[in-house]
Amino acid sequence: MEISEIIVVSFCLLIFASLQVLTMLRWRLVDTIFVHLGVCVSLGFFANVCMLLALLGVTRTALNYQLSIQLSLLGMILTFGGLTLTLLKKSRNDLFIYWGVALAILLAWSALAFNFQGWTNVAATFITSNNFGLQSVKQLMSFVAGTGWIMAIASSLVNLSTAFKKRHSMQFLNRLRYWLIVTFLLGAAGVGLVVDIAPGFEWLALPLLTGGMALATYNIINYQTPDLKLLFNWGLHYIGIIFVLSSITLVGLVSATQLYRFISNRTHLLIWMAILAVGMAAAYRPLQRLANVLLMRMIFGRVDRDEKQMIRRYNQDVRNTLDVQRLSDVTMKSIVETLDVERGIVFINERTGRGPISLKPFSTVGLKDLVPRYLTIKNPLVNYLRQEKKILSQYEVDVRPEFRTMEAEEKRWLEALELELYVPVLRGPELLGVLAVGPQKNGTAYSNEEKDLLVMLAEQAAVAMDGALLFQQLSTINEEVGLLNDRMSIVDKSKSEFLSIASHELKTPLTQIHTYSQLLLDLTEDDLKDEEYTKKVFEGIARGSERMRDVIDLMLDVSAADLGSMHLFPGPVAIKEVFDQAMKSYLPVLDQRRLALSENSLADLPSIEADGTRLVQMMENLIGNAVKYTPDGGQITVAGRPTTIGDGEPAVEITIADNGIGIDPKYHETIFEKFFRVEDSKNHSTSKTKFKGAGPGLGLTLVKAIVRNHNGEIWVESIGRDEVNRPGSTFHIVLPLLPNLPERIELPQSKIITQSITYS
Repeated sequence: MEISEIIVVSFCLLIFASLQVLTMLRWRLVDTIFVHLGVCVSLGFFANVCMLLALLGVTRTALNYQLSIQLSLLGMILTFGGLTLTLLKKSRNDLFIYWGVALAILLAWSALAFNFQGWTNVAATFITSNNFGLQSVKQLMSFVAGTGWIMAIASSLVNLSTAFKKRHSMQFLNRLRYWLIVTFLLGAAGVGLVVDIAPGFEWLALPLLTGGMALATYNIINYQTPDLKLLFNWGLHYIGIIFVLSSITLVGLVSATQLYRFISNRTHLLIWMAILAVGMAAAYRPLQRLANVLLMRMIFGRVDRDEKQMIRRYNQDVRNTLDVQRLSDVTMKSIVETLDVERGIVFINERTGRGPISLKPFSTVGLKDLVPRYLTIKNPLVNYLRQEKKILSQYEVDVRPEFRTMEAEEKRWLEALELELYVPVLRGPELLGVLAVGPQKNGTAYSNEEKDLLVMLAEQAAVAMDGALLFQQLSTINEEVGLLNDRMSIVDKSKSEFLSIASHELKTPLTQIHTYSQLLLDLTEDDLKDEEYTKKVFEGIARGSERMRDVIDLMLDVSAADLGSMHLFPGPVAIKEVFDQAMKSYLPVLDQRRLALSENSLADLPSIEADGTRLVQMMENLIGNAVKYTPDGGQITVAGRPTTIGDGEPAVEITIADNGIGIDPKYHETIFEKFFRVEDSKNHSTSKTKFKGAGPGLGLTLVKAIVRNHNGEIWVESIGRDEVNRPGSTFHIVLPLLPNLPERIELPQSKIITQSITYS
């Protein structure tokens, strides 16, 4: 029994025990990669236990140590192949195929090793009767085990080479480099454990196996692994510095030797040696700095950065900056100049506070056409950045379990950006923004120093961003206050005009009623006998009262809409019937003013579920509006077509187009508001049909209320107001076929259309 072998096995067993503890702390049955890792480490631990027991000569057990060791190692390497596929996120079908072959190999070896169903005897007979180059069942078992090792290692190498060809984050590529080393270590260990090359070689293979599994466990458990390429570059840098300094030392030693040979005077020698020592001491530091600069350029493609100087310069640039856009541009410029990134984004949270997060890209490099992204406060990305308050890598988003609840669409959005790191810009618990950076142009992952630099930059940006956002909010509030003041002035003006118009609207018919009433009182007995005169007096009173009723009904309808008490009586309504009913009251004025009113395709529209009386009101007001703003001899067209609304709900679209004077675009929204009129109230006319005549400014308000109560939409299109060229205007109304209206009142089928569109 060799003491050295016991020490090696004991050391490897201790490492596997530590790996098993670490794996159990992260064990999750729902996470396939940790299941594979746990099985791998457990089998390696069991194999080492059997090796140690065999070396110590413990015989009080039924285990066949040699077979148990070989079975455990074969199972471990086959599980490693599955672990590689899981790490590379291969599909379930790939895993099923691999494990089907792996289990077949494992079962074949076990059947040979433990003579299951007499397989060993069958194999021995087969070997003796055929010449396959195998002398015994033991060699056949070694062949099967070797096939398993080769399949696992070859599968890992092939899939790794395929993964390297695809575009991944730098952190993931770095993990692939680690995994490549692990695969080579386990492959070399397999050669020593399966193939009998030389005595004692298997004891060299065991440390390789242990080291490979330790590196694999570290690579899976730790989300932030040092970049191998960066480590290699720093190793070259360190060797280069050592070479320069040792060269200086060598030159000094050679010079001292020459001085000692040629100067015999001890005093002179001491003086020259002192001069040489001072010269070398003075040259060490400058030459070291020069070598550092040259090596940094040669190896890393850049000079060594001064973080303090960069932060100081950044603070000077943003010290008095209150503009969020300029602050973002300066921040991105500093990141690009310092880290030389391929792409980057400065996101600003436009919705500060505890509400939803709106990440708006203010400054970008290498990316275009980005739009703000709205995220809930419970989004895993937002939650991690706010609570952990540290850098998050894209690789962590891909593999960490807490990000599995993130919506697939959000994950695709992040992957499409092809970024590497997300650095939170925080003010206490509030997320002000995110500094997101992509890979560096030199192809290396970010070092810890570079990450610390990004964190310092984010901390400085938070101070400047806090002030800029507060200033922006103050500016927004001032603008809103200004708009409210303008709005209030418009409302006050509109109310004043409304009072003037309403008094005029009501006073005119009231005067008419009063005048004809006086005439009625003054009628003599002879006047009463004049039927034509008497009829004229009564008609005058009726016209005045009807006009007053119209104005009051309009005010009451708009008031009911404001209070949400506009009652609808829905039923099947034909748009053509609505048009025919609405145009009747305008027939005289159309002839009088030579206006052409036509309809197009209304009869082809499907019936809709609506309040016919209200739709007649709507159509009357829109036709009346077109009549008032279309000069004599103009054209008015009412057309319809099937369409959809919302999420594809079937609907009808009605357009009322004229070739009148048009509407200024700045009034396209305002004309639907109460009391508003484009015309000056001084030019007011009580006529509903006179050119540029106007009412109290409530007609379009009522139209909008009717459309909205039917869950529809309304808008106007007009290029502008021009009384000479007459660009005209077009009102669009979209009404769903089956809106979600209050419960309809059932009427006899024969009376539905008539009763639903009778205007009273």
